[in-house]
This record gives sequence, C-alpha cells and structure tokens, in this order.
Amino acid sequence: MRRVKQAHAQSLRFMATDKTAAEAYVAAGRAALGRVHARFSAAQHSGLQERLVGLSQALRDMTEAGAFLNTFEAVWSELETHAPTSLYDEDTLRRALAAAQRE
Repeated sequence: MRRVKQAHAQSLRFMATDKTAAEAYVAAGRAALGRVHARFSAAQHSGLQERLVGLSQALRDMTEAGAFLNTFEAVWSELETHAPTSLYDEDTLRRALAAAQRE
C-alpha cells in the first residue's frame, strides 16, 4: 500500500510543472489503486471498495489537487484501519488461499 501513496505524491508534485509526467503518475496511481481494491475483496469491504473506485475516478478527473489530497488521506486512513482484514495481512491471505484450494 505504501507504493500507492508514493505514486500519488509524485503525481501531485509534477502536476503543476510536467503534464506528461503527471499523467504517467496518475495512471500508475490508478493501477495501484486497482491492486489495492483487489486485496480488500471481503464482503465487509464493499463500502471501502466503492470509495476506492471513487478515488480512482477522482484521480482520473482531478482538476484540483487539494480536494483530491483530502479525499485520498481520508480513504487511506480507512485502508490502514482495515488492512488486518485484507489480503495484505499474511494470515488473512493464507486462509483465503487455503479456502480457494479446497473449492
């Protein structure tokens, strides 16, 4: 999850000075958000997944970096709260893989 935050920070840094670099960082950030979304796949994370999709869309459509950054920080805080129940947690991942093998 740390890489997602780093990619967004880079895109914000370049936004004012280098449009091509900003677009590349935005694309990388959106791809990373997609990977985060996949690891919060439990039914209990459905609301969080919706907010991640909204965050990705806001990043794509971003015209005002400050508003995006506030939204990003709020969603990021929620991600960190739920990380122990996501596939980022080794025990949760291990149980999910074991369950998938039994199916």
